[in-house]
Amino acid sequence: MVELRKMLQNEQLEELNVVLDEYQNLFEKDPRNEYKVHDAYRAFDLTVPSYEDFFKKWINTSPDNTNHILLLHNLLCKGWENRGYKWAKDTPESNLRECNSISQGRTKP
Repeated sequence: MVELRKMLQNEQLEELNVVLDEYQNLFEKDPRNEYKVHDAYRAFDLTVPSYEDFFKKWINTSPDNTNHILLLHNLLCKGWENRGYKWAKDTPESNLRECNSISQGRTKP
């Protein structure tokens, strides 16, 4: 999966989309390959601010491709995991900040 991150960092965005599309196609042919798609997207399961510009460029380069939509969905889910599922008043401020950081920093191209 490190290769996928390197493709993103090197702005090999078309190639990245092709590889991710191939994983999706494998899953559609045989649902037992679902873990391959999941693992591929986990390569981008990052909260490192330095990746934000790479994500934005990827989104802007191929706005109609669904790959980055799945990525954004995964990041939003990660934000909710960090936030927790209690009422805001019962959630530690640090959890709220982390959720906000993930969703604000990664979902606005």
